[in-house]
Amino acid sequence: MDKIATGSPRDFQYTLPIQTSRASFWKIWTDANTWASWDTPLQSATLTAPMQLGIRGSLITKNGQKSEFIISQFQALESYTMTTALPLGQLEIQRSFSERNGQLEFTHRVRFLGLSAGLFAALLGKGFMQELPVVMQNLKAMAEKS
Repeated sequence: MDKIATGSPRDFQYTLPIQTSRASFWKIWTDANTWASWDTPLQSATLTAPMQLGIRGSLITKNGQKSEFIISQFQALESYTMTTALPLGQLEIQRSFSERNGQLEFTHRVRFLGLSAGLFAALLGKGFMQELPVVMQNLKAMAEKS
């Protein structure tokens, strides 16, 4: 499997197969309190309530930058999307399951949207593209252990 995300710094994704149940993986994937244990650029993450449509949350990166997000799309045991407002745009992070040849896979997609998408893609996109495979390998290892 490729070690880099596919797409452009403005819209990219990465997919990995997993050897665990959808329910077990989903539990880890939606528990914001554990995100920093596998999403290494994060210091912490919180949600105002259990994951569902419309719930708000916040992230603090290891360099101390805080951002707020909302769960803008949610389908239990299938997918969710976190949307963060940016000046004149948005950052959208979509996490979803799929199956290929009977193998469960998970995908993490990142998109910069709006008038400032090009600027934020140039500032953050390449770094996010490089970090994403490592973060997802961490998550895969954690999920397959439990």
